[in-house]
Amino acid sequence: MKPGRKLFKKNSLPINMLIGQFLLCSLLIKYVLSQTYNTCRISPPSTGYSIIKYYRDQCIHCKSIAPKIEKIVNSIEKQQIDINLYNVDTATCTDTSEIEVIPTVIINKDGKQLFKFSGDMPYEKIIEIFAEKTGFNKKIFEKQKSSPTELLTLSKQDFLSTFSGPWIVYFNNGYDHVIEDILLETYKSFNGDIKIARYIGVDKEIVAGRYYIYDFPGILVMYDGILMRYNGEMTLSAFYEFCSRLIEPSFKEITSDQLTNITEPTFVVFYSDIVIANRAFRRISHDLKMNAVTYKMKIESAEDTPILRLAVFKNNNKFYYDGDINNEGEVREWLFHAHFPNISKLGMDNFYSIFHGLKPVVSIITDGNSSELGLFEEIAMESNRGISSSPYVFTFIDKGEYPKFTETNFGLVGLSSIIVFFDPEKQVFYGRGRKSKESIKSYFDEQLAQYKEGTLPKYVKVKPISYKYGIIGVCMVGGICGTIKYLTSRKKKVSIE
Repeated sequence: MKPGRKLFKKNSLPINMLIGQFLLCSLLIKYVLSQTYNTCRISPPSTGYSIIKYYRDQCIHCKSIAPKIEKIVNSIEKQQIDINLYNVDTATCTDTSEIEVIPTVIINKDGKQLFKFSGDMPYEKIIEIFAEKTGFNKKIFEKQKSSPTELLTLSKQDFLSTFSGPWIVYFNNGYDHVIEDILLETYKSFNGDIKIARYIGVDKEIVAGRYYIYDFPGILVMYDGILMRYNGEMTLSAFYEFCSRLIEPSFKEITSDQLTNITEPTFVVFYSDIVIANRAFRRISHDLKMNAVTYKMKIESAEDTPILRLAVFKNNNKFYYDGDINNEGEVREWLFHAHFPNISKLGMDNFYSIFHGLKPVVSIITDGNSSELGLFEEIAMESNRGISSSPYVFTFIDKGEYPKFTETNFGLVGLSSIIVFFDPEKQVFYGRGRKSKESIKSYFDEQLAQYKEGTLPKYVKVKPISYKYGIIGVCMVGGICGTIKYLTSRKKKVSIE
């Protein structure tokens, strides 16, 4: 710098003001970023109770305390007290400076913090703290049960009465004891919150068949309206995760930040009055919880009329239910159809809902590694584009995974994939075999047009050649060849003579 040259021009800001503005901008940027990206900072509702639990998937103590907190929430909800549970994975947070230890649990009332604790502790101790800080009577909380040492047992007679709460029934095959060990360990972990039993009746096939379980081992899941077969991976971690989802609250609060990380399809109820929202959707959310998750989000409104809107986030879009929100039957039907993704892989967990629903089913029968499966999914995506649900349910049936089902309904399916239409009302498959070198798209389009017109014929399954007829054919060919050979040799003999 040259001597005598001024650092600032005339009318320029003093250095201390520039520094002040810089610090102010820094604070403002930090605030904006924290509000936009910091999902660890949950703003509790201004009314009612709320629990914010900070955890990580790899944390053993987090897994231990999770069912205890859920049991507390369930106990409070049974008293018709408004309470929301927020499970915050600190691995997704950009700023965890406020959370020193995981798990950390914060309890709020009317938007203000009542108390906070970190780490795991016995269930009874947590109850004592809750009762002291909230004024709740300790009697409203479920008592800790002694850890079970063996599975419960059920017989045919037990199925004549009602099952209350979550139940898992194991129909064994007589020799797979690894599954029983997994079930017992899970039963111990949930400490009676889920009842897990082994069926010991001699008429296992009859009882299990009522719930569409025809092969063994099979696991039946029942929970106050939920009825399904567990068809997931049979490992301790996978089954534990399934059971955790089964008993977790089904109508949880969600924030706008958390909406960006949801798994589609997901339903969200936007409300201004929590009582009206719970009355309308808590039961429905429970019944459909294993198919799709339903959240609730509070919307501030100055209007006298309460806000209550249902939406599904699907195919990177948000679709609102435009029917009568007070008509439970119509709402359930819309939820049922909207929860299907573009294409569903057929399994025991969704078999009944697919083939006993209200919409026609379009199925591709192929193997899981077929390149044509991707082409079929593109067709399904196009059918779902811009709407909450397609007029058809698109499914994929793995012929290698379900050979008996494939052979019984479609006969011999070669290397080429086939597409069939299913009428759930008539319980009939329609379609035809695939022509040589026919593309999946043209194959589908032609059959779809015929199905709409009512001219698509019933599917005629291709019967494999019977071994009996094969043997007869070989014998006939052998006989003919022998006769020709004999006549030829006879003719040669005559000519020589």
